[in-house]
This record gives sequence, structure tokens and C-alpha cells, in this order.
Amino acid sequence: MNLGGQGAALNGADLSGADLSGADLCDTNLSGVDLSGSNLLGSDLSRTDLSRIYLIRTHCRHLDFSSVTVQNKRFINILDLSEATKADLKQRGAIIDDCRPHP
Repeated sequence: MNLGGQGAALNGADLSGADLSGADLCDTNLSGVDLSGSNLLGSDLSRTDLSRIYLIRTHCRHLDFSSVTVQNKRFINILDLSEATKADLKQRGAIIDDCRPHP
């Protein structure tokens, strides 16, 4: 699924509960988007604006946050984050609350 690319703007959208697994969200403005309960497994978030995003109880296995600004972003009950990813996010200034690691 290609929802992004070329600077697409989805800012403020309600995508809670959406199945966005494998979605190409590269270069997308997701500022203020509600992704609570969404499935983002294997999605591409590179160079994505995550300011004011809601990622509560979201499935995030295989997401690459390396090119995403996470300073002061709050991750609440995010599912499937590995310990290494959580450590990287914390080191880069993210706030991690009760995230459950993948098996």
C-alpha cells in the first residue's frame, strides 16, 4: 500500500485501527494523526513527520525508526518493539511507556 511518498500530507487524519501493514509512508506528514490500535508491521516510516502522532497500542514490528525524529515523542503500549529498538529510541530522546517486546 502506498499512502505516502513525494511529501504526502495525512496530518490530522484518524487512522485508528487501520491495517497499514507494509504501507509506504516515506516522506509523509503524519503530524497529529491518530494511529492508535493500527497495524504498522513492515511499514516504511523513513523521513516521516511524527510530530504530535498518537501511537497507542500500535503494532510496530519491523519498523525502522532510524531516520525518524523521535525527540520528546511518547510511545505508549507499543506492541512488538524489540529491546534494541526501545533502547535506541530512548537514547534519541523518545519517551517509552509500557512497551511490550516481541517474542
